[in-house]
Amino acid sequence: MKYQKRITTLLVFALVFIAQTAMAQFQGQIQMNVYSTNDGKPEVNEVNMYITSDRIFFQGEDKMNFGENFQAGGLLIRNDMKDFVVLMGEGEALQITKAEIEGLFDMASMFGGEQEETVKVGGEKIDPSYRYTDETKTIMGYECAQMIIESKDDQGNENYISVWLTPNIDINWGMLGQRWNNLPEEMEATVNGMSRETIFQGKNFPMMVEFYDAKKDRTVKLMEVTSISESSIAKAMVQVPSNVNLLGISELMWKMMMSN
Repeated sequence: MKYQKRITTLLVFALVFIAQTAMAQFQGQIQMNVYSTNDGKPEVNEVNMYITSDRIFFQGEDKMNFGENFQAGGLLIRNDMKDFVVLMGEGEALQITKAEIEGLFDMASMFGGEQEETVKVGGEKIDPSYRYTDETKTIMGYECAQMIIESKDDQGNENYISVWLTPNIDINWGMLGQRWNNLPEEMEATVNGMSRETIFQGKNFPMMVEFYDAKKDRTVKLMEVTSISESSIAKAMVQVPSNVNLLGISELMWKMMMSN
């Protein structure tokens, strides 16, 4: 009888722990600014993330260009449906699976030329290896640790990128945290290595990204979170609008060929 009571007590504690873990998962909206330059002029693009327990929607002020006939107004990751939905405007969206994206990478590698061996962030070559420092910073009320990614410019200056990570925003990254196959060489170490280890599986969220320019001896922001709110608005934002027609990858390619 005592043994049964102990087992029952352990099960109760386990259920309580699971419930607390589920409740701790972040659901709501995260707003951030992404900084860049265009012809020497600084630009700021506001990006919003709407997050629920099984979906994430990225939406920016600027559309993402994937060619002359393909502009994306937002990216919806549906972990519950095991697919990605790219909103293209005019009542249409591309519905594509992880396997189909990997197939496109494989196809591109067969027809593509030589690939660069290094990754570029903001035009800078970076080494996908990383290290943590003892530095901490509080951003938007969240305690963050500093991760350093070494980089070099064309003149050989030792620059670096600082990524300030917090473990206190728990997001279900789903498919983004899985291993990706057939990636281009310049993406492999970053996507399947650094990003997967530190963010997607490491349960860390980047609150700020800074670039230290050794030549100019200055630090500039590349990205920073400007607002975090836990709210139910995310549930409405992670739905595909009823007036949007979902296209498969073959349908989209056919449409793009016919429009040329």
